[in-house]
Amino acid sequence: MMRFLVSADIHLGSPIRSVALRNPNLGDRLKQTSRDTFAEIIDLAISEQVDALVLAGDIFDNGYPDLKSRAFLIAQLARASEAGVPTVLIRGNHDALLDHKAHGDLGPNIHLLHKGAPTVEIGSAAFHGLSFDAAHVAKSFLPDYPRPVPGKRNVGLMHTSLDGAQGHDPYAPCAERDLMAYGYDLWCLGHIHAPFERARLYRDAFEAADRSDLATEQATLLEELRSGARQAAVARLGVLAARGALRRLAEERRSGMLRDVEEAFVTMTTPAWTGVDVWSQAEGEKLVGIQSDGSTVPIEQMSTGTMGQLYFALRLAGYRSFARDPGPLPMILDDIMETFDDTRARAALQLCAEIGTNGQAILFTHHAHLVELARDSIKGVTVVNMPD
Repeated sequence: MMRFLVSADIHLGSPIRSVALRNPNLGDRLKQTSRDTFAEIIDLAISEQVDALVLAGDIFDNGYPDLKSRAFLIAQLARASEAGVPTVLIRGNHDALLDHKAHGDLGPNIHLLHKGAPTVEIGSAAFHGLSFDAAHVAKSFLPDYPRPVPGKRNVGLMHTSLDGAQGHDPYAPCAERDLMAYGYDLWCLGHIHAPFERARLYRDAFEAADRSDLATEQATLLEELRSGARQAAVARLGVLAARGALRRLAEERRSGMLRDVEEAFVTMTTPAWTGVDVWSQAEGEKLVGIQSDGSTVPIEQMSTGTMGQLYFALRLAGYRSFARDPGPLPMILDDIMETFDDTRARAALQLCAEIGTNGQAILFTHHAHLVELARDSIKGVTVVNMPD
């Protein structure tokens, strides 16, 4: 029985640009977080002596020429290779630094799957994958995947917005039912960006081959990777950015600031959400959302997209409060609408436009469709294209 360690969306070198602008030291620490997490993944692969380390895309954060991050990746994968652990990986939509034509190979025992070399066999397994050649691909890769190799355990790597991945851009979208019907034994997916049990897709054939033991071992390994680089960075950033706002909410309760949070949140999420409130608990204050049926939902139980919209509402409220007192400074946002669908993104952009009436809102994004939404939604919006 073969064992694999699967990960994706590491986003090495992610500096959280808006944080780095305000606090370079914090930006450096957040950037280091992704590297520390990846080093721990390599440590785990070596200590468990897995048969293969599988990386399903977005190992890097963007196409910026951060060759230090590439050198770090090569050094870490070399550690795994020297310990007898091969790596199989694909490029995601952020992985220009993995372009083998531009930057060369990654090293021995490291297999980058792409259109020219979509399959590699390791032991009793055949790994299949296709890589992004552009930052945005609107069609499914699945029709171009190789057919299963007879007599092998067929494992697919794909970076995809599965079933459209509501709240994300449609990167190589693919339907779960189509993956299940393709004949592979296991799919390792990237770009899911949220806990999603169905993303671990097993064929019935696994049940005939000690499926229960395999599932238990894989679940054990995967559980140790729950706090990946992206989640760690977002969690640390969220605590730092929201702590002051929540403290003021606790002090003022139904203050103007809480009303601002509620107004912005409901503007983006109506009719599903109708308000926000603050719970008093022994360990402190807790912000909750109020759904249309009157039920309350703590932040940690919200979807990734809704959590992002509440965080955005907190940022807006904090900025408005600041602008009312000492006077306006620019409010800088870093791709905060990445998980918003178009309807909620338009509402959020309108809220940014309102900020512009007595201050300035600056939004960094690498999503072209958000730029077009801004042009359509905000009269006189200024768009600045930054060079790579």
